[in-house]
Amino acid sequence: MKRDYSIQKLLNEPLSLWQKFHEKTKLKVLPKDKRTKLTKIKDNKVKFKGYTRLGVTSLPDARLSADVTYEQVLNLRSSGREFSNVPLSQQEISSLLYYSSGINRSKKSVFPFRFYPSAGHNYPLEIYVLSLHTEYLNGLYHYYVRSHFLENVYLFKKIKLTDYFGQEWVGNVAAFIIITAMFKRTILSYGDRGYRHILVEAGHLGQNIYLNSVALGLSCCAIGGYIDDKLNSLIDVDGLNESVVYVLAVGKKK
Repeated sequence: MKRDYSIQKLLNEPLSLWQKFHEKTKLKVLPKDKRTKLTKIKDNKVKFKGYTRLGVTSLPDARLSADVTYEQVLNLRSSGREFSNVPLSQQEISSLLYYSSGINRSKKSVFPFRFYPSAGHNYPLEIYVLSLHTEYLNGLYHYYVRSHFLENVYLFKKIKLTDYFGQEWVGNVAAFIIITAMFKRTILSYGDRGYRHILVEAGHLGQNIYLNSVALGLSCCAIGGYIDDKLNSLIDVDGLNESVVYVLAVGKKK
C-alpha cells in the first residue's frame, strides 16, 4: 500500500533517509553512562591501525612558521582550487599531518591526546595520503600516527582521478588527504548515535587541515564529490566497517 506522504508530513514523521537517521539517533532520555565499562573491555585492543608487513617512509620533524599569527590563519582560511606545479615538500607533508592529527601529549598512554577532540577518546579516524606531486614517490600511504611515519600501501606511475572524483580541477592537486572511519571504535561506546559523533570528529580534523594549510602557505579544498565504493576499493577497505568519510585536496598555492 502506497503511503500518503502529505499525511506523514503533517504527522511530523521523517520522510527522507537523513530525516529517518536523525530521528532514529535522537536521545529520548539521558542514558546511564555505560561507556566506561565498554571502554575497559577495549583497553587491551589495538588503538592504532598499522600495516606491519609493509615498508615505511620517514617524515622529518614537524614545524610551523612563527611568522603567521593565529588571527591571520583564521582570517585567511579558504577553499583554494588552484595549485602551482611546485611539489609539496616532505617537511610540509610532515607538518600538515602532525599538527592536524598527530599525538600532542601522553604518547605512552592508552588514550594519548591528539590535536582534535574525539567522542569517548576513541579516535576512529585514519588518514591516507594519495601522493601525486610531492617529494615522495607517487602512491598511497597510510599515516601511522603513533610513530609519525608513512606506511607504503602501494606505489603507482599513473592514476585516473576522474574514476574517483567528479571535479575537473583535481588534476592539479599535489596530494589528497583521505580520511576513513573505523566505525566500531565509536559505535561500541555510543551505538548508532556514534555515527553522528564520527562525522563531527571528521569535521574537527578537516578544519585542522584547513588551518594548518594556511599556516604552511598551502591551498586546501574539501571534496564532497567522490565515488565512495571506488575510493574505498582504492584504499582496500570494505566500505562498511571502515569507509571513506572525508577527502581534502592540498597543494602549493598558484
